[in-house]
Amino acid sequence: MAMTSTTLTSTTLFTSVVEEKELVIEIEEGRQLQLKSASILPDQKKSKPVTLLLVAGGLATPLCSLHSQASLFQWSLDLVASSADSPLRLIARGGSIHCVGRWLGDAQTVPAPAPA
Repeated sequence: MAMTSTTLTSTTLFTSVVEEKELVIEIEEGRQLQLKSASILPDQKKSKPVTLLLVAGGLATPLCSLHSQASLFQWSLDLVASSADSPLRLIARGGSIHCVGRWLGDAQTVPAPAPA
């Protein structure tokens, strides 16, 4: 009896705090980074907004602005970056922002279980 194999795609959680210093994320060949949300840290009670910026080609593009006074503590992102976008550069202006997402890819071939 022949064995078959199944290709599985692994998913790994990504979490990082982006500060005013540039965060550089390297994306390996065959992988993608999907950023799902950005939020202000719980102890961050400032009167000014905190803005998450994506830096590409020398330009900084705002992805979201979070503000504790406006009760805007979290923002849903739908940003997917691949190795062609690497390195991904993020900066938070005005404070720190916690970003959450997941790594996609890294396909592995796993043998199918043998019949009983």
